[in-house]
Amino acid sequence: MRGQCGVAIMCLFTACAAPQEEEAAAAAGQAARVEDAGARICAWNIRRLGHLFDHREKDLDGTAKVIDEQCDVVAVQEVMQTTGGGSAGYDALFAKLGARWDGMVADRPRPDTSTPNAEHYAFFYRKGVATHCTGWNAVKYLPDDEDAFLREPAWICLKVQGFSRELLLTAYHAIRGSGPQFPRREVGLLDDDLDLDGKPDDVVRIIKRSRPGDAAVLIVGDLNVKPRDLAAALPTFKDLTVGRGSTLNQHDEITDNLIDHLIVPPGEPLASIPPAEVLDIRRYATGDTCFRSISDHLPIRFRLPTTESVSPSIPDGPYGPGSALPLEDGASPLVDYTIKGNKQSMLYHTAESPYFRMTRAEVWFRNSEDAERAGFTRWRPL
Repeated sequence: MRGQCGVAIMCLFTACAAPQEEEAAAAAGQAARVEDAGARICAWNIRRLGHLFDHREKDLDGTAKVIDEQCDVVAVQEVMQTTGGGSAGYDALFAKLGARWDGMVADRPRPDTSTPNAEHYAFFYRKGVATHCTGWNAVKYLPDDEDAFLREPAWICLKVQGFSRELLLTAYHAIRGSGPQFPRREVGLLDDDLDLDGKPDDVVRIIKRSRPGDAAVLIVGDLNVKPRDLAAALPTFKDLTVGRGSTLNQHDEITDNLIDHLIVPPGEPLASIPPAEVLDIRRYATGDTCFRSISDHLPIRFRLPTTESVSPSIPDGPYGPGSALPLEDGASPLVDYTIKGNKQSMLYHTAESPYFRMTRAEVWFRNSEDAERAGFTRWRPL
C-alpha cells in the first residue's frame, strides 16, 4: 500500500510539474522572440466589454485568444461600467487570459458618472515581457479641470523587455460627434495650450511629469478620425498607422474607416518604431460574426524597438538603397518604410491599395520612387 501511495504521489507531482514546465518553456520562448524582434504592443476598442451587444454575450474566449496570440501588451478602450459600479468585463477577460498575464484597470470610468455608458480604460501585459514600473500601482487620468475631454486620456508606466526606456503607454477614446469640428476639435486638444502659458503640448508634458526620468510617451486608441483629419488636428504629431480601415460593418466587412491610431508626440525620439498595422482578426469569431460577437473594431499592433534596434539606420535591402527586408512576421523594419513589395507580381502597394492589408511584404520601400527604381509597378484597381 505504501508503495502504491508513493507512486500515486509521484504521479501527482509529475502531473502538476508538466504544465508548469510547459508554461516556463513558453515564457522563455516569448522572451527570446521579444529580445530578437521587440514586444508587440496593441491597442483595441473591444466594443462594450462587459455589456451585451444586440442581446448577445461577448465571445470572451475568442477575444482572449486574439490578445494572447497577437499581443504582448494591449491598451483596451470601451471597458463598460457595470450596474452598481466596477468593470466586470475587465475581470472576466482577465480571467480568460489566465496566469501568464497581468493587468490594470482605471478605478473610475469616464465620464465619471454612474451611467452604464461610462467607460474604463484597461491595460493587459504578458508576464515576462512587460511589468509595471517600480512604484506604479494605478492607471492615471489626465487632470481636466476645464472639462475639455469627455473621456480623458489615461496611461500606465511599463518596463518592457528589450526596450531601454520606461514606457508611458497612453490610451485615448475620442468623442464621436457630427459636423466638421467633431471629433477633430477634441483630438486637437492633445496638442493644445490648456493652461494658456503660451506653450503647446500640455497633455504630453503632464504625462511625462508623472514619471521622473526619460520615459517614452506613446498615445494609442480609437481617435475617431481618419488620417487626413488627424494630421490637420495634430500637425506636430506623427501618425504611425498604416492601412485602409480599422472597423467592421454589420456584414463583417472591413470598412475604409482607419480611425484607430498610434501617434508619437513631437520631439519623441522613436524614429525606429515600425508602423502600426491593422490586424484582421475575423477568423477568431466562432458561431457568429466578429462584428457581433467580439468587436466592430480591429486591433492595431506595432513592435516596440529593442535596445539593439533603436538606431534608425538599417542595411540596404535586396533592391539597394530605399529597400529593406521585412521583420520575421512581415512587418516593416522602420517607420520610414511604408510601401509593400511583392516579388512574384512585381507590384508595390501603398497604404491606399485595397490589397495592402492582405499582401505580406517580401520587401519594403521608403517611397514609390524607390520601388519603381527597383523595377516594381504601382498597384492598379481591378
